Amino acid sequence: MREHAVYNVFTCSIMGSTRVCVQLCVYVAFVAAVVAADQDTSKCLGPLTYYKDLGCTPIYNNEKNNCPKRFNCTHIKQRSKNKCYINGRIYKTEQFLNAEDANVCDISCMCRPAFHTQDQIAAFDCTNSIQCKQIEKKEGCYVRQNPTRCCKSPKQICPLSLDVIPICDVNGQTYLDGEDFKVDEEPDLICICQPGYKGKNVPPFCTKLNHSPCLHPAFSHDDHFRRNCAPVFNDYAENNTCYMMMLCQTPGDVVISKRKLPFTMDDNYTKECDKTKCPGPLAYYKGLGCSPVYEKEGDCCATKYNCDHLKEKDPNKCYVNGKQYEIGEKLKDEDKNPCDIGCTCRAGYGGIAEFSCAIVDCFHGQPNPDCYRQHYPLKCCPGDEVCPENPEDRATCNVNGKEYKEGDYFSIENDPDLTCTCQPDYKGENVEPFCAKPKRPYCDPGFSHSHEIINKCAPVYYPTQSPQTSCNAFSRCQNDNDTVIHEDNPKTRPSPDDEDVCHFGSMVMRRGDELNQDTDYNSICVRCVCEVPPVPTCQRLPYDECDH
Repeated sequence: MREHAVYNVFTCSIMGSTRVCVQLCVYVAFVAAVVAADQDTSKCLGPLTYYKDLGCTPIYNNEKNNCPKRFNCTHIKQRSKNKCYINGRIYKTEQFLNAEDANVCDISCMCRPAFHTQDQIAAFDCTNSIQCKQIEKKEGCYVRQNPTRCCKSPKQICPLSLDVIPICDVNGQTYLDGEDFKVDEEPDLICICQPGYKGKNVPPFCTKLNHSPCLHPAFSHDDHFRRNCAPVFNDYAENNTCYMMMLCQTPGDVVISKRKLPFTMDDNYTKECDKTKCPGPLAYYKGLGCSPVYEKEGDCCATKYNCDHLKEKDPNKCYVNGKQYEIGEKLKDEDKNPCDIGCTCRAGYGGIAEFSCAIVDCFHGQPNPDCYRQHYPLKCCPGDEVCPENPEDRATCNVNGKEYKEGDYFSIENDPDLTCTCQPDYKGENVEPFCAKPKRPYCDPGFSHSHEIINKCAPVYYPTQSPQTSCNAFSRCQNDNDTVIHEDNPKTRPSPDDEDVCHFGSMVMRRGDELNQDTDYNSICVRCVCEVPPVPTCQRLPYDECDH
């Protein structure tokens, strides 16, 4: 694919039109998609940093492809031109940029309204008085910097000999004091070797930017995306670095195509199918971070999921949001949901590490007639009972054409991960304190039930639950009385090494195979069938069918 892009550039260079050459080169980059942060993107085409800044979603053919085939950016078309957007948050005009969205040199940034032109949008304007001084190094000296400060606070160091220069050992490589380094497992960190570094990638040695250091779209009043402009890089081969400018169409621009480009843009992929009707424990797979595998491109439902990454996890460590925790380490605030109280990584069942948290009892009973309880997405338990003298005084919220009353939960169609509650002053903006995203997936089986994953237990759902969208109620693990009921009479038994099978403990199930019922408490009236490998789908039968 890289040769294809170079070939097009070379062709337009022969034609002698620099403008056409650049336009075509950028076009190839523009239609390629941004790739997931946890994959090797070094050989992928596309303006990777630009699409990451926009928050576009990559679409893959299958889990074997590191580079996506197309992408979805439809959320940008739904944005208001009179608001600022960054990191999934919405700012009104004249609102200052919050600290959690600002980088160290973003001083007094305010969302300013669009200019009076059609192609302008609201954007953040910041104080431009900061000028970082450049230190002219003396011979035999070097500059030590602090990545957590604006301009990095450079300081010139002149050692008596090279032997006294502090060093940092990172990923098997040695760096000298003042040198930048990258951390393999956290590529977004900006790190500089300094005295005292002991392998912990925390301030003042490392910092993670709150937004891209590139020309972030949130800081530009030009509506480049709706105008279908394209980012321009100094070196096309380095398209995962910062872009230098945006290129927009001008009269006389033409497109030269020698062959069909290998990428397509798909703005309507979300309308292709309803995945809630697909078989399998999809919410469980999502919580595990497994990748869907499709029989052919464009299929709605996956035929199986790839969960091989689970084999690489250390049973002596806890995992959340891609981070590792040592046994005895407390859950950090950035990974906590409201009810995650007193959570610590501990050796649990079978010595397998998992988080253990305090049991939170939010008992409050049913509200009295004409009363209600207020709920808050950022709090664990409901608030006090509210009994308005006049029921008409209760605040209402209109969401997606439906009216909710104060205290009610509601969901957002295009952002289902948001937890939202109706509160006074809700104006249709799904931001805090009305809405909040969980800091970790609520349906994460590996958070406090890692032993069930390692022992290949199966998630079980109540009759009224949807395995596609609900967290499992409990799990069924193998016992000595469990057997597999084969859909037919196979001549050969399935092997654990087979790819198209479900695993339950040490047992292997082909598609359509079931487990017998009533072998222990967690299998009473529970039907388990291998639908979408590698995890069986287990659901309790309706109580009118099985009530023992």
